[in-house]
Amino acid sequence: MIETAKNNLKQLRDLLEKLSNDDYSTRPEVLLGASIGEHYRHVLEFYLLLVSGSNAGVISYDSRKRNNIIAQDTAFACHHSSAVIPKG
Repeated sequence: MIETAKNNLKQLRDLLEKLSNDDYSTRPEVLLGASIGEHYRHVLEFYLLLVSGSNAGVISYDSRKRNNIIAQDTAFACHHSSAVIPKG
């Protein structure tokens, strides 16, 4: 399961590296009015919380901090992805 999760995040990160910030942050109706960046931020923050919570012994998705820069800047999002999946 861990390898599958890492593989999914690697695929998403590879996609981010091909998108402009405009494409990443545009909110098309086909995505229910949310941008690719907002969806990615949501997924990434859940993984980050899972990693930090499993180390601490407590996982509370309700108390997660939302970092809106992840939803707007592909380079910033890729950088934060490395906390879950190292580059390479």
